[in-house]
Amino acid sequence: MKDVIDNKSAGLSNKSEQSKSDKTSIKTINPATNEVVKSFEEMTEQEIESALSTADKAFQDWKKTSYEKRANLLHKVASLM
Repeated sequence: MKDVIDNKSAGLSNKSEQSKSDKTSIKTINPATNEVVKSFEEMTEQEIESALSTADKAFQDWKKTSYEKRANLLHKVASLM
């Protein structure tokens, strides 16, 4: 959803165009280079609701996780980067 909003402070702008299948294709374009940074199809209302529901379920589990376990998990992720 963040990519849909024009975010000039991050140096990105968004443009929409019609794809061959008449679905809206949303492109994030770097205004300095006019390079397409990311392109994706617009989500339906049902797809958005499903994504939000999935994220909410994950957050409900995460917020029950102890700070110690969260820290350990985040340190493991950081070590993989």
